Amino acid sequence: MGHASGAADPRRRAPARRAPRGDGRPRARGGGAVGHAGGHRDADRGGARGLLFNRRFLPAVLAQEARLSRQHGSQFGVLMIDIDHFKRINDALGHHAGDSVLASVAGVLMQHVRASDFVFRYGGEEFLVILGEISPTDLLARAEVIRAAVEAFRYADVGTRVTVSVGGALYDGHPDYERTVRMADELLYEAKRAGRNRVAVTPA
Repeated sequence: MGHASGAADPRRRAPARRAPRGDGRPRARGGGAVGHAGGHRDADRGGARGLLFNRRFLPAVLAQEARLSRQHGSQFGVLMIDIDHFKRINDALGHHAGDSVLASVAGVLMQHVRASDFVFRYGGEEFLVILGEISPTDLLARAEVIRAAVEAFRYADVGTRVTVSVGGALYDGHPDYERTVRMADELLYEAKRAGRNRVAVTPA
């Protein structure tokens, strides 16, 4: 069971910004390829704030973060974020409102991550955030900041509040680094079972 906190059917997909063409890796806003070698941790990672990445770049970023975590003796975190009752929004207000909510939630996420973090459109009403070099305490705090920010945002096309459930997991050094995503997904559903608009993260 994870640590929990908080207050509580895919349709159409809002477009995700694709990384620039080049060597096939996502690039930071300044143009440097993600994973570019350098002597400093932040230089290694680059910065991606303000970019919404397509899911197809996720394996490359996960591999990079696993490598950097082993290299620096640190952990990276994964947050899986799902918009609560999104199907109801689509059914009651139409796909235009649903698409507007997706775009607004993406904007809120990108405003509340660090410059070196990565935000992905994962599919349907789900987003995924990768946070490099983060502690268990900070992972929980960041997840709660995101949850609260989404709830507080005023959505122009929706006459009710919008909330998200968040599951968070830390990379534990296992060779199968993609299992961190699976762990975050399991914790997301733990948050939903607890009543939605909740955060559930892996224990310290």
